[in-house]
Amino acid sequence: MNRNMSPLTRRMQKVIAPLRRSEESQTIKTVEARLAEMIPPDSRFHLFPPRLSIEKPAKRQAIPARHVRLSVADYGNRRMLDFILDGRGKLVRVEEYRDPQPALDHVEIGEARRIADRDARIARLAKLRDVFVSDFAPEGAFEPGARIAGLRYVRAKRAHKFELLAKVTVDLSEGRLVDVEAAEGLR
Repeated sequence: MNRNMSPLTRRMQKVIAPLRRSEESQTIKTVEARLAEMIPPDSRFHLFPPRLSIEKPAKRQAIPARHVRLSVADYGNRRMLDFILDGRGKLVRVEEYRDPQPALDHVEIGEARRIADRDARIARLAKLRDVFVSDFAPEGAFEPGARIAGLRYVRAKRAHKFELLAKVTVDLSEGRLVDVEAAEGLR
């Protein structure tokens, strides 16, 4: 143990320790069970990975409670929910996500690609050699609460030379392609 560690930090070590797999799996089970009660079974939603959540305690020297937070994108209702559980996996509260929406994760980007690839123009691009796809946050006026993904289809021509083939906007909430901005000659 580090001798330079403050007594408060020493007491907090269990609280700030990384999440254990058992905590993560219990959190997911609890949230899925609660979601089954809250939304219809055919609803589309996405669970983000659980993460440690430590709230400021009421008293200065008090040790905060260890919580686990799991955010959920409820596509059908166009909202983000935060599920907060205690360290034993018991649901403490559910609240609307207060912050700006979290960045898209690899699962949502993969879903956006599957939706975009249904379009014949994009499917052709995706099959080309040396094409890669990167995500971006599209600008525009979108319905509040919508999960919108932007995808750039780019071809590597030669060392440090790239060609933008298309920019695509996908509404994950509705599961549809919103916009395709194809480069000249690809329309």
